[in-house]
Amino acid sequence: MTLDIRIWKDFIETRNTTFQNSTANLLANVLIKAREKGVAPDAILSFNAESLLLALMNSYIREPFIGKTKAAGDVPKICDKIVDSTSTSYSNHIAYVHCHGILPIPGAKKTRLTPSDKLVFTENSYLQLSNNAFSWQSSDFINTCMNQRVVFVGVSLTDPNMRKWLSWIHQNRLNEYSELGIEPKNSTQHYWIKTLPESEEEMLWFESAVAHLGVRIIWINSWGEVGTALSKMLGLER
Repeated sequence: MTLDIRIWKDFIETRNTTFQNSTANLLANVLIKAREKGVAPDAILSFNAESLLLALMNSYIREPFIGKTKAAGDVPKICDKIVDSTSTSYSNHIAYVHCHGILPIPGAKKTRLTPSDKLVFTENSYLQLSNNAFSWQSSDFINTCMNQRVVFVGVSLTDPNMRKWLSWIHQNRLNEYSELGIEPKNSTQHYWIKTLPESEEEMLWFESAVAHLGVRIIWINSWGEVGTALSKMLGLER
């Protein structure tokens, strides 16, 4: 293999120690199992400027090949990085969308897929992005939420632009149902995995704050349960 096996061995050791109980690792483990069962997501939209989840997923894919003499081409590619409007994702791959750009890796060869000039950190750059409905990030988010069921993890859903887009999508969906004479009993389409608040009043407040966005909350006791929650949602376990 042309891959640097030593680096992957070190990363996997770190994964199994430092990152073992991290949310990213728990999700990566489930996503790889989901892919094996044919229920992997069509896309992952990340608002982080690092690719830890992607690296963890790749480590699970590469682990069985470490120490074997197979060619690098035998290691299946599962994700396509989407960093701008010209990026391409193949039908049998997961589109990994870096909505806010991606941090450069020290010492790594700079390519078109690692553009540090597209990082979105400041409030001004974010406002310019979110207020432009024709940006590729806005288009990808709206298109994904309109045509797919989305599971939100690690977001607050207090962002006014995200709420505006979700509200518009949900209302448009309800209008189309109404035109067809359909009155859905459950109008929620998306899911938000969130830890339980301290009181029942807060639970009800959060649920009502996102219901009109077409979002239903999946409550968990702690982030250590996020993998189990997603696994059950995908039908991988009872």
